[in-house]
Amino acid sequence: MLVWICLLLGLVVYLLYGVGILSGIYSALFLMLVPGILFLSGTLFKKTHLIVLKISIVSLGLVVSLVGVDLCLRFFDLNQIFYRPHEKLIELHPVYAGLYRYAPNSSVTLTSSGDLAAIGNRPEARQFRAINFITDQWGFRNSPEAGQNPVNLMVLGDSCAMGEGTDQKDCFSEILKNKYGWNVYNLSFPGGPWLTCLNFGLYAHLLPIQNKAHLVWIIFSGNDLQDYYGPHCSSAQILRNPLSRQMKIQWQNFRSHSPLHRLLLDKKSSNKNPVVIESSFLETKSLLFYRNYYLSSKYTEQDVRRHPNSHAFQLVMKTLVKKAHEKGMTPWIFLAPSKEEVYLWALEGRKAWSHSPKPSAFSEFIKKTARAQNVFYYDLKPDYIRHSKTLYEQSSNILYWTDDTHWNEHGHALAANIIHQNLKKIYD
Repeated sequence: MLVWICLLLGLVVYLLYGVGILSGIYSALFLMLVPGILFLSGTLFKKTHLIVLKISIVSLGLVVSLVGVDLCLRFFDLNQIFYRPHEKLIELHPVYAGLYRYAPNSSVTLTSSGDLAAIGNRPEARQFRAINFITDQWGFRNSPEAGQNPVNLMVLGDSCAMGEGTDQKDCFSEILKNKYGWNVYNLSFPGGPWLTCLNFGLYAHLLPIQNKAHLVWIIFSGNDLQDYYGPHCSSAQILRNPLSRQMKIQWQNFRSHSPLHRLLLDKKSSNKNPVVIESSFLETKSLLFYRNYYLSSKYTEQDVRRHPNSHAFQLVMKTLVKKAHEKGMTPWIFLAPSKEEVYLWALEGRKAWSHSPKPSAFSEFIKKTARAQNVFYYDLKPDYIRHSKTLYEQSSNILYWTDDTHWNEHGHALAANIIHQNLKKIYD
């Protein structure tokens, strides 16, 4: 009996790796030595045979229980074990090598809080809210019926345009659809302009697009220059995984969502991260800010021009504009300001709304690049600074989540209104 128990124990120990509780194959192989040691001990030393058998049975029961608990916990919404709740839906793309997506055809309600509270390890600053998160057949944040009718407005961008941290119905793309009547498809996904360009090339041809439809690209001032840029902008050069690789990736996606691995083995620091700055807002509330975005807002024209990604950014814009024109679409570029730009006075402890709405060096760089491509460009920063004061005076609300780098429902509503008003002038 001992030999069978030890063989079964070895198999089940490997399952700890198979379901993702153990992240490394070498850890699993090391633990698989335990059944071998138990077997040899029970075989070579007859007096310990019964004790070793009992130890083997108990170990088998423990390991089986761990695997069973891990599988069962996947059916519960353990949002707190993820850095940000929506990340439970992120997975490696099984078809396109090196790309990610949200799990297709998902519809979940998440208890969300801000990225800054998570990054800075400031649980006391969390602003909890329930958000609906719905994805379509390709894993983008749209309702299932999106893209079935001819699209006259496509949205591109990163987590800002995707609506991270905000309920789906309150995202500006949904407001443009439900309030202003546009037939919208949101092709946004967390990442930088390079990924945005690739996704447009990979998916736009799958959608029915009206002639002269609008392509709205939301650039985020905080980090779109600093984000990763690949060696090319051609979606045709993205490798397609063979079937065997696709099956392996599906398994990797399954392993990456192991609840027990995150609960037991992902150690989080208890120290507050200085990259997050906490400032008082008119002595009524505290706002969290991201130091990196603050520093990027201080870039000079020379800093932007000399940045190692400046040429790659221009190439992405040129490629994206060309692809849009090939599909008969009119590209529009809107620059979304960071929280650190809109509420700079609060971050620096100055008099309320005393800082200038002057465009940043990055904004001027985008403006020149867009003008060279004959593309409409609009910097949202002056409107957001002006409206942030009006909104607070009227309702004591702000445009961003207090614990997040992203817009709240008021920020999204303002974006939708500005975009609609500008597009309507041309559309009419």
